[in-house]
Parts: sequence; structure tokens; C-alpha cells
Amino acid sequence: MLKGRAAALAAALQGKDVGPVTVDVDAMRKDLRTMVEEAESLGTTLPVTSRALECYDEASRAGLGKGDITGIPVRWMSKPVKN
Repeated sequence: MLKGRAAALAAALQGKDVGPVTVDVDAMRKDLRTMVEEAESLGTTLPVTSRALECYDEASRAGLGKGDITGIPVRWMSKPVKN
């Protein structure tokens, strides 16, 4: 996905317009949630996917739900580093 969205991601990181939304945060949340639920139904967990879902949930609560997923790395990079 990054290969196809590299230009938009670079633009987002520079604070530029990324163009029309291709995949919004809420759509990706739905897909991540489906993966986590399917894994649970099979008796296993997906810890990295679960953590990604938490990050997308947080971004959606912050009002980024209808925005392009390129906003996620921008959000991560703007957060202070925890020691």
C-alpha cells in the first residue's frame, strides 16, 4: 500500500494536500476490526493488528475518521516521544 501511496504520504508529511481520499481512516478501522475478530474466532490473537486498530480508533475519535489514511503517520510523527 505504501508503494502506491508514497507520493500522497510524502505530501501529507510535508503538510501539503494529498488529493482525494482513497481509503479513509474509518474504512481501515473496519478492516482491522474484522481481522482481529476473525483471529479471535479462530482462538488466536493478532497483537500488532490490535495495536494498529487502537491507533486508528484514537485517530477517529480525534476527528480524522473521514480523512485519508495518510493522516495516520502524520499524527504519529506529531506526537511527543514517550521515554
